[in-house]
Amino acid sequence: MTRTLETERLLLRPYRASDAPSVTEQIGAFDVSKWLTHVPHPYSEADALWFFDKVSTEPMVYAVCREDDLIGCVSIMGDLGYWYGPKHWGQGYATEAARAVVDVHFAHDDAPLGSGYIAGNEASRKVLKK
Repeated sequence: MTRTLETERLLLRPYRASDAPSVTEQIGAFDVSKWLTHVPHPYSEADALWFFDKVSTEPMVYAVCREDDLIGCVSIMGDLGYWYGPKHWGQGYATEAARAVVDVHFAHDDAPLGSGYIAGNEASRKVLKK
């Protein structure tokens, strides 16, 4: 599987150590971390670097970038998962990136793909519905 994907507006690529400050800031926002299942709060750059190291060999974990800005994450590690920084909500990025990785998944594997959302996260529910 390719380690980089491009959509109409986004570049999906592996994480780099230089992404740690951006990831820390975005996941550090409680409005983001409260919807994630296994994320410490407060979130530190050390947490980001640990995560990057953990997923470095996972082919379906992507930093989602718009132009030169890291705006979130999309992955398939058993299930489809994603998060985006608050200033990037409501612009269709989650749906666009999710479609790209789901398409790659089913191009290589016909196994069912699961996902879910925490009750109350209507934005995530809408992404999965699409």
